[in-house]
Amino acid sequence: MDIGLRYENWDVDDGKDESEFARRRSHFITQDASGKLWYLTAGKSFAMPSLYQLYAKISLALIQIPICLPEKGCAYDFGIKDPVNKWNINLFYMEMDDKIKWETIDSKDFRGRYNNLAEFRSWGIEGQLEKPLTTNLSWINGMTWQKAEEKQTSGDPWRKGGTPQLGAL
Repeated sequence: MDIGLRYENWDVDDGKDESEFARRRSHFITQDASGKLWYLTAGKSFAMPSLYQLYAKISLALIQIPICLPEKGCAYDFGIKDPVNKWNINLFYMEMDDKIKWETIDSKDFRGRYNNLAEFRSWGIEGQLEKPLTTNLSWINGMTWQKAEEKQTSGDPWRKGGTPQLGAL
């Protein structure tokens, strides 16, 4: 079992200061005879708005600018890794409070701002395959299917999230 702990303390000018412990536990359930690792992970996440998100908000000085709260959430994975043949596949579930999302205000000149959603959740399956092309070059293909849902406010019903259902790396 691997256990990790990270402490973050953010002192925000003219905003709400935040302190958070982010925990992550990895439980490798078993390694089968072929060397494949079957695993289960659980973790907590915390992320302050990025400088890009803050800059994009500042650039819209004529629009009322909300203060974005940090994203907080939990994630769970169950999967299998094959370190010999370099592939993995897993099922995941994630939920977040205050997820930061872009809101388009004027689509003609691409103006908008970042806002917090009240709640966000996503579940799905993802996998990755790596094929060496040379000793120093590899081709890596990843694929994800997910069902994402969000709530603008806590009282809203769940609706389809603005993320793609199928994505490739």
